[in-house]
Amino acid sequence: MFKDFKDFVMRGNVLDLAVTMIVGTYWVYYKRLLRSLSAPARLTTIRRGCVVAFSVLCVPVFANAQTTITLDGSGTGKIFDGLGGVSAGASSRLLIDYPEPYRGQILDYLFKPNYGASLQHLKVEIGGDVNSTDGAEPSHMHSATDQNYTRGYEWWLMQQAKLRNPNITFGALAWGAPGWIGNGNYFSQDGINYILNFIQGAWSTYGLTIDEVGILNESDFDPYWIISLKAALQQAGLSTRIVAADQPADNGTIISDMVNISSLNSAVDIIGIHYPDGNGAPYYQLSRDQPVWDTEEGPWRGDWTGAMYLARAYNLNYINLKITLTEVWSLVTSYYDILPIPGSGMMYANTPWSGNYNVEPAIWATAHTAQFVQPGWQYLDSASGLLPAGSFVTLKNGSDYSVIIETTEAGNSQNLTFNITGGLSTGTVHVWETNSVSQFEQQSDITPVSGSFTITLAPGSIYSLTTTSGQAKGNAMPPPAAPFPLPYNDTFESYATGQ
Repeated sequence: MFKDFKDFVMRGNVLDLAVTMIVGTYWVYYKRLLRSLSAPARLTTIRRGCVVAFSVLCVPVFANAQTTITLDGSGTGKIFDGLGGVSAGASSRLLIDYPEPYRGQILDYLFKPNYGASLQHLKVEIGGDVNSTDGAEPSHMHSATDQNYTRGYEWWLMQQAKLRNPNITFGALAWGAPGWIGNGNYFSQDGINYILNFIQGAWSTYGLTIDEVGILNESDFDPYWIISLKAALQQAGLSTRIVAADQPADNGTIISDMVNISSLNSAVDIIGIHYPDGNGAPYYQLSRDQPVWDTEEGPWRGDWTGAMYLARAYNLNYINLKITLTEVWSLVTSYYDILPIPGSGMMYANTPWSGNYNVEPAIWATAHTAQFVQPGWQYLDSASGLLPAGSFVTLKNGSDYSVIIETTEAGNSQNLTFNITGGLSTGTVHVWETNSVSQFEQQSDITPVSGSFTITLAPGSIYSLTTTSGQAKGNAMPPPAAPFPLPYNDTFESYATGQ
């Protein structure tokens, strides 16, 4: 009866949890009562029990749940840092090979504000000449005396993202490194120089600022090396912040080290965890000055199932863990289906010879947050939480506000009444909705009356309610799919040395 207790709590299905507890308790005592009765009395009791069970469990199913939420502009909460994508593990390899205009259209759906996902952050792999998931991304330093900042496609991708969204921020993280570094010891002075050169090369070659840098993806680490890296960054005059330690959510090593080593606590600017699933271990809720980021998240699929997962993760990450930025791997499926974890991206684009691509529902699940709030907006903790079935978060910027709601696991409709106070706008509320059959469609506006309004939410949906405007759904269309054009040959003679 209680084997799914943890799942109910994690997903925020308070109604389901309550029903489970009621039924479990009721059944235990009901069986004891039946054993003590005669046959005729037992039959009567069973009939009455069915009536009670129907009244308790079934009647509410047919009635809309009613919830009242106060939107108080004077409320407190953490600052939103953005939503981002992760280009790593060679997951974006084929994108650069797409012909125009289709390559530009894909990039627009990923990065262009008020068009598609409208991503506000991009993290790229610091290529290390190693197979990091679906291929090897080239290093900027094949040897200790080699520096080349034209290899690969991550530089190009950051340029294209910046071209579309000048306010986008960048992070970088190594998945591996050439063996010459520290004679195989990444946590060495060679490793520090390797990272510094990447950051400085991005600026000197392309004018790109690497805002954050990680340590080594999902790996053990040397806390004293992190302290040395921070000192080196400062000595070089770089403002790049350190994210640590990019480990799975059930690994709290970095937290315990930060508690025990004060200089490490000063060196780490952002606590980065992977796949908390909106839950995570309690140690990440320790009162610390550093923001907590979900630095690798995703359902590894872009379909409606994946979109629902992301909608829950974006909300529950803040509600349960006060996570203020979520990064999704992978940004785009631009690698072949025969490679590991096929179809992991928010978009599908791995046939550059045809120009075909697929804008998947995960793009619109992301748009429901990224098109309605910007980095620097403030969460309102008192107006963020769990619904009887679903979740909601509210963010404000001055008098403007946006509420992002998901009912992806709800079985029935719900009524939400909002009371507006504390200086927030009482003007028109624009409504956008996504479900399994219709993505990111604007609905009828709502006009609050005396600072209050009510909306009925359908089950299995994502909503954005906002006093802002300018949101839009991109409409570029891809060409039809086509098979690879055989026969094919390449002499490789036309490429520059090292490319």
